[in-house]
Amino acid sequence: MNYSNVLFLISDAVRAIRVAYEDNGRNNTIKKTFDKTVKVGDYVIVDTNTRWNMTVCKVSEVDVEVDFDSDDQLGWIIAKVDLDEFDSIKKQEETAIAVIKESEKRDKKEALRASIMRSAGSQLKALPSFNVDDTPEGKE
Repeated sequence: MNYSNVLFLISDAVRAIRVAYEDNGRNNTIKKTFDKTVKVGDYVIVDTNTRWNMTVCKVSEVDVEVDFDSDDQLGWIIAKVDLDEFDSIKKQEETAIAVIKESEKRDKKEALRASIMRSAGSQLKALPSFNVDDTPEGKE
C-alpha cells in the first residue's frame, strides 16, 4: 500500500492538486492539501527532496483523481504564495524609485542653475530669452 495516499481514504477534505515545476508543463506531480482556496494558476510552495526541502510550483489542475495503485509518493503543498502582497510591495518600490529619481533630477537642475547664475547670472539676465523664476521652490 502507498501510505502517502491514506489521507484520501479517511478524509474528504484533503485535495489532490496537480502542480508543474516548469512552464512547459513537464515535470508535473500531484501534491495534497487541505486548503480549499487553491486554484489553477496559483503558485504554491511544495515539499521536495531538494532546495531546502521545498520549492515553488504552479497549480495546473485541482481536485484530480488519486491513483491508489500508484507507487508515486504524494507530498504536500506547504502554502500558497501571496502574490497580491508581493505585487503591492513592488508597486510601492517602483513609486518610491520614481519619486526619488524625479527629486534627484530636480535637485541636479537647481544646483546647476544656481551655479551658473552665481557665475554668469547678470549676463544671462540681460538676454531677451531669459525667463527664470529665481524664487527658491516652496519659498515665495
